[in-house]
Amino acid sequence: FIQSCGLHQCLDKIDAHIKERGKLPPNHGIGVSAYGFMSGGIFNWFDTPYAFSAAIVRINIDGKVDLFTGACEIGQGSDTTLRIVLGLPFVLFFPGYVLMAVLFPKREGLGGIERVALSFGMSIAVVPLIGLILNYTWWGITLEPTLYSIASFIFVVSIIAWVRRRRLPEEERFNIEFQLRLPGWGGGAWDKVLSVVLVVAILGALGTLGYVIAKPKVGERFTEFYILGVGGKAEDYPQELTIGEEGKVIVGIINREHERVSYHVEVMIDNVKNNEVGPIELE
Repeated sequence: FIQSCGLHQCLDKIDAHIKERGKLPPNHGIGVSAYGFMSGGIFNWFDTPYAFSAAIVRINIDGKVDLFTGACEIGQGSDTTLRIVLGLPFVLFFPGYVLMAVLFPKREGLGGIERVALSFGMSIAVVPLIGLILNYTWWGITLEPTLYSIASFIFVVSIIAWVRRRRLPEEERFNIEFQLRLPGWGGGAWDKVLSVVLVVAILGALGTLGYVIAKPKVGERFTEFYILGVGGKAEDYPQELTIGEEGKVIVGIINREHERVSYHVEVMIDNVKNNEVGPIELE
C-alpha cells in the first residue's frame, strides 16, 4: 500500500487495511487503528526521499491518553543526479526541438545555433501550456500525467516532423552533421593561446556544472510539524470526547534537517505531560 500516491489515496489504503485486519500493517506501527499521510510532493522530482508516518490519539476510560504512531522511509527509486541529467533536456529542449523540426524542415532559413536557441525558447512556451491544459483535467498537474503528456507531445510532433522532411528533396532536408576530423594546430601564437584558454574555460564550466549537480547546496534546516483532521485538512478536529471515546487526528512530522533525526512526540493534558512516543527516526 506504500507508493507514490497522494494524501487521500494513502489514507484510504491504510483505512481499508485497518478495517479488514483491525491493526496496522506489520513493522509500520502499533495500536488498533491509525491514519497515515505521505510527506513531500508528488511532483517534487529532486527532493529527498519521502517519509511516511501515522498517528492517532485515544482517551482511555481511566483518562490516560495513548498516541500510536508508525513510520518508515520510502526512497524515490532513482538517483537524483540521473533525474536531473535526463529530466532537464526532456522538459527544456526536446519539446521545442521537435516543434522547430515541424516548422522549419528545410536546411535553409535557420542554422544549427539558431535551432538550438529557439528549441529552448519553444520548450519554455510549450511545457507550461501542457501544464495549463492538465490543470483543467481530472488528472491535474502531477508527475505521471505530466510525464506522459510531454512524452506524447514529443512522439506525435516527431512523427509529423519526419513526414514533412520525407516530402522534401533529400538535398533540401535539414540534417545534423558531425565533423569528427580534428582541426590542425595552425595559426599564430596568439591564436594558440586563445584556443587553450577556450578549452580550459569549457572544461572548467563543465566541471563546475557537474559539481553543482552532484553536490547541491544544502538549504535551510528545519522540521515541519502539523496536526490535521481525518480528512487531511486543518479542520474537523475532535472537539469534545467522552471517557472511552476515540478521536483521530493526523500528526505530520517532515524532516528537512538534511540529516537523520530522532523525534519524540509528547502528549500533554492541562500542561502536564501524559505520554511520550518515540524515538521516530526520519532521514
